[in-house]
Amino acid sequence: MDMVSTEQEKSPEHATLRWLSELPPLVCHLLVMRFILMTSQDSGDFALTVEESLEYFAHYLCEPDFSLRRLARILTVRSVFSFILEQDDEFFSTCSVDSLDSNVPSFDAAQILRAQKSWRDLCRHHLANEQLVVWLRGQSG
Repeated sequence: MDMVSTEQEKSPEHATLRWLSELPPLVCHLLVMRFILMTSQDSGDFALTVEESLEYFAHYLCEPDFSLRRLARILTVRSVFSFILEQDDEFFSTCSVDSLDSNVPSFDAAQILRAQKSWRDLCRHHLANEQLVVWLRGQSG
């Protein structure tokens, strides 16, 4: 394995895309579309297909740039995804977590709960400020 591949695999962008790819398709698409709706300046982006929205997001996150600008995009994704995942009733209305209070939990709601937990884990281990500072220092060397 060459050095570029190893560095890319250790990047916060790669960790985020890997996490996203491991989500159930419905949750992944809802997150990405909400992100686009909240951050895009182009109203044409609001009508992207599932594939186009995932491509848009990957390009946004992994666009080659100066380290500080890459960090700003990572922080934006971390902030917006954290907000979305903590506001599940508002942003995941099509598969509300409220159904977990019933005797028969919704499968979609359980997937969202797992996504929330895995996101918190990713933020604690790979997207924490301390880890991002270490990554940023490694970019300038």
